[in-house]
Amino acid sequence: MKIGILLCGLSAPSLYEKYGYYDQLFAKLLQSFDFEFVTFWTVHGELPKDNDDCDGYIISGSKHNLDEELEWMAPLLAWTRSMYGSKPMVGVCFGHQVIAKALGGRVVKAEVVHQTGIIEYHQLDGRMVSISAWHEQQIAALPPVDLQVTASAEHCPIASIVYANKAISYQAHPEFDEHYMADLYAEHRARMSQAANEFYQSKLGVVSLNHEIGQEIANFFRTNI
Repeated sequence: MKIGILLCGLSAPSLYEKYGYYDQLFAKLLQSFDFEFVTFWTVHGELPKDNDDCDGYIISGSKHNLDEELEWMAPLLAWTRSMYGSKPMVGVCFGHQVIAKALGGRVVKAEVVHQTGIIEYHQLDGRMVSISAWHEQQIAALPPVDLQVTASAEHCPIASIVYANKAISYQAHPEFDEHYMADLYAEHRARMSQAANEFYQSKLGVVSLNHEIGQEIANFFRTNI
């Protein structure tokens, strides 16, 4: 089973040297599920072709926001609209926002604070799942398609979505483990607002990461491919 990873952003050099880019983090998250991966450098304008041999796709996070309207973003949104329903897609953070906006939703700057740290998410089935988060923007209005919001968090009411078995998406970063989060914070701490720093510190050591989202992503691909 081949999964295409649309790489929508690059890590800081210090993080890349230690962990690689997002595609390598996803490969590690899903390493026990016998997937093959191929990377598309979407941040450099590369998108999958209509006749590529991928069975499904992951749209990654990014340091960029959609309102920057960089030249590669409009083609990405158009590709997402055209691919929707043809092959299963998973969106993570920026990718979560891309799927929603491509289908007619609205993405805005988070009203409260740049949300960072290990955050507890309230699942629709009543469970609490703790996942790494790092986002300044989030979905404010859902697209007019068949979907279900499946998780929410403090200050983030639309934290994960299931799109009628055609796509799933997460505002959080299940591919970021505790070590990556600590190094990411160290890299950005000096440039973050006081509110964002306080938000991160308020979550530090409160809960432990739950890694079951990797299984959820794998199950989604296996069920829908």
